[in-house]
Amino acid sequence: MITIKEQIVDASVKPKFVVKVGGSYVEVIYSMIPEYIAIHQTGNTNKGADAQAHADLQSKGNPRDASWHIQVDDKEAIKSFSYKEACLHAGDGVTGEGNRKGIAVEICINSDGDYAKAIENAVDVVKQLQKKFNIPTTKVKQHNAFSGKNCPRQIRASVQGISWADFIGMVNDKPKKSTQYKARAQDTNSIVDFLNGHGLDASFTHRAELAKRHNIANYSGTAKQNLYLLGVLRTDKTSAKKQPKTNYKLMGTESVVDFMNANSMDASYDNRKVLAKEYGIKSYRGTASQNTTLLEKIKAD
Repeated sequence: MITIKEQIVDASVKPKFVVKVGGSYVEVIYSMIPEYIAIHQTGNTNKGADAQAHADLQSKGNPRDASWHIQVDDKEAIKSFSYKEACLHAGDGVTGEGNRKGIAVEICINSDGDYAKAIENAVDVVKQLQKKFNIPTTKVKQHNAFSGKNCPRQIRASVQGISWADFIGMVNDKPKKSTQYKARAQDTNSIVDFLNGHGLDASFTHRAELAKRHNIANYSGTAKQNLYLLGVLRTDKTSAKKQPKTNYKLMGTESVVDFMNANSMDASYDNRKVLAKEYGIKSYRGTASQNTTLLEKIKAD
């Protein structure tokens, strides 16, 4: 469990809500009873733009009218504001549920950090907050849910294969898709369930390529063709993962995701984690070095 350090922002520099009272505007700090956890990503990929840098930004007085409770990176999490105090983070105004009822968690995306580890630490922070305030996962929301802003941008774009669904799955401690389907994958009559059960691409395009590789002519996805393909793959599951090396496309790429996509492999974080385990890559988190090793092993196999 990651320890959440404290570096509380002084009242003199806290961004405040501006509200109209009578004929004039006044600055207000609102108290809060947390009901939501709002997930953000900083948008700052600069080297050194880590949790400490963002905590320091808030402590010195953020030049923008913005504030958030916690910043987290691949090494630490730092709390800047009391959870009993509303922050200006969700873009939904003075009365919005995001601003007035949401604990804001900013995930750092600095280029010299470990992106996947920062996500893992953010999940840890979310779990701690859920336990502390009895907040259900249904109320763990993207910034986007409150204002429509494209944030958390990288998670929404599935950077490094980690989607919002993956993030919520990690919060819920759900097993990987490959294990969710594992039991029924062993005796299913569905080719789609079988492929999903082994963390593989079950799209029609990939099934057509598998069919061609196993001499099933004119594959159109009929029940008969699917049952035959299923029988073949059950006896040779490794053939479903990737094509023979001589047929690989995009051999020159340094991106394992681009390489897998180009060769009709499931490039999701879940499937890469499964493959990494098979190739002996321990504690796979999707780091650059792990992805490079995984790419080399797939190309060589």
